[in-house]
Amino acid sequence: MKKQYAGRSIKQKIICSTLPVIVFLVTFAGTALGQKMDTLGCAILDFETIPGETPVEGLLISTQFFDSLGISFSLENGELPRLAKVGAPATAFGGAFGPDTPAPGQNIGSFFLTDDGVLSGLNAPPLIVNFAFPIDSASGRVLDIDFDETFTVEARDSSGQILEQVVIMAGDPGTGDAIATFWSFNRDTTDIYSIRFVGTRNAPGAFGLGFDNFTTCAPGRVTSVEASVIAPTYLPQNCSITAKVKVDMTRAASPDNLLGSFDGTLNWDPALLHYTGDSGLLSGFTGSVNNIPGQITFSGANSNGAGGEFDILDVYFDVISPTGILDSLNLDFSSMTAAFTSSDLLNILTLTNKYITLIEEGLLGDVNVDDLVNSTDALVMLSYDVGTPLPQVFLDRITYGFGDVNFSGETNSTDALIVLSYDVGIPVPYPVGELFCPPAPTLAPLLSAAKLPARKGEEIIASSHPVNEKTVVGNIIDIPLLIDMSQTSEKLGSFTATLEWDPAVLQLVSYTGGSAEGFETPVVNDQEVANGKLTVANANPYGAAGVANILNLQFKAIGEPGSITSVAANFSALAAATTFTVLLPYLNVSGETIKLIAEAEQLQTYQIDNFPNPFNPSTTISYRLPQAAEVELTIYNVLGQQVRALVKGQREAGKHQVVWDGRNDAGAKVGSGIYIYRFEAGEYRKVNKMIMMK
Repeated sequence: MKKQYAGRSIKQKIICSTLPVIVFLVTFAGTALGQKMDTLGCAILDFETIPGETPVEGLLISTQFFDSLGISFSLENGELPRLAKVGAPATAFGGAFGPDTPAPGQNIGSFFLTDDGVLSGLNAPPLIVNFAFPIDSASGRVLDIDFDETFTVEARDSSGQILEQVVIMAGDPGTGDAIATFWSFNRDTTDIYSIRFVGTRNAPGAFGLGFDNFTTCAPGRVTSVEASVIAPTYLPQNCSITAKVKVDMTRAASPDNLLGSFDGTLNWDPALLHYTGDSGLLSGFTGSVNNIPGQITFSGANSNGAGGEFDILDVYFDVISPTGILDSLNLDFSSMTAAFTSSDLLNILTLTNKYITLIEEGLLGDVNVDDLVNSTDALVMLSYDVGTPLPQVFLDRITYGFGDVNFSGETNSTDALIVLSYDVGIPVPYPVGELFCPPAPTLAPLLSAAKLPARKGEEIIASSHPVNEKTVVGNIIDIPLLIDMSQTSEKLGSFTATLEWDPAVLQLVSYTGGSAEGFETPVVNDQEVANGKLTVANANPYGAAGVANILNLQFKAIGEPGSITSVAANFSALAAATTFTVLLPYLNVSGETIKLIAEAEQLQTYQIDNFPNPFNPSTTISYRLPQAAEVELTIYNVLGQQVRALVKGQREAGKHQVVWDGRNDAGAKVGSGIYIYRFEAGEYRKVNKMIMMK
């Protein structure tokens, strides 16, 4: 439970010289505009308008606002709060409500809510506000807090537990005679189900509560209906396209959250688009659809109502206009009503028209505008994906959608992989090389075989581990970027990755392509190396199985001794060869830290690493001994079986090297994969990994 103090709450107190009365003015995240639900999810009310009743002094208030706003009022003693009337000092509360008037400028109108109206004792009966739907924010003002009074405002959850409370006491900063003090609740989630107002005083006298200008806000209670035209933005000549008329009722508050009927029109320029037909009314609506050149009218009704997000009509067009023309598909409704309640929805309806641009026809995958689809287009796609500057004509083609060959909504290394596969004759499940026409919006996800998941349980591991976790300031650090596909039946086809590091600790010296076949020449954007960022992408239509080395980095350690850093790899695209399966959901990225040490510290420590790593056919293992020791250096496979005993015996202090030629103790060549070497020197133990590539 959080506790908040004055400066975050609003309460108003009105004073009479003999009978002080506290008036509690509340505004919940909004401005009182009369009783209604606004389009931002805020239920707004004041007590100048009471649903189904005429406001009069002393009127009991309980559930009058429940049907329209889901709000009810009560007192904790079982009674009901009453309406109080503002007037001249003699009639401020009228009779039992006491002769007092709010201070000028407090904007509580003619009426406000008070407690039971009995002004006696030191405690007013707590006022409870209950919400049928949880809210997330509330605020208000408290005026004239003095005479040793304390007010507490509590936000409570569904079980009545206090989530937050505001305590305002006389003498707190911002309190005093005729001074307004602000309070608020601003929750991260919509979990407030009730608010409780408690007032007490210690000095002799009596007082009551006052409540006005009330607003509650909750994203789930947003009241709006949205209608839109969904269609491609860029329309190539001679294409056939689908425009969908969609209605979204998800932000409409119950009971008006089901669409019952409508009368609408869709207009366009018939010189640009030729109407070829329509789907008829959809989503359970029945009625009529009529068209004249440049306009279609549609009227429908559904006795059961339709909720959520749904289509009510599909309209089919041929693109017939010359290129370079801008136009729009314009939607309008003359009527729209809710099912069951027949409420008019036009006053909360938001319309979104569709703006379109007519462009030249072209081939899907041809982003360099040469009427061919080949590896050059794949290179442009990779360059675009890593952020390399491109000619504007290439950028335009990508913007129009010619590079998004798998209809995923973006152009990246996966599209380059598909184009390369098409170029070398590998079958692809997309219309690459054919005249490009944007698919119908709801069909796009279905056209992408790259959305098919990898088999359950398969895991892909990417790593950017330094060859040595400790290095001397000024030395070079080798970091290979690896992708381990050994746990999946897929082959690595393409990737896009961003490498990031602390440029105050590491300075990039060089980078080279990976040793995995087909990944030797990546496309790299090194424009932000000075800021510790490198973006790289590559694609290989034949793919790489097992552990693939896709990039090698060399850094110089330039930080202070004791600095600890790492090189983080973030992948934005990863796809399988031949199947084009999106592999990102199955990717785990691991990295290790690098600690910088001084030369003197290195001389006093054990150290071991191997280079190159990955390697083929051999690697050199280097180790340092601060003192003479009995040394054992043994290589194992991932099953823990010994492969080769490289060193066994006494060694002097200093640097030593031994080469492993990729053979086992019997002299036979071992297969590619991950190997582990265990180093023991006296009491020191160290285990490292290395990778043999083929």
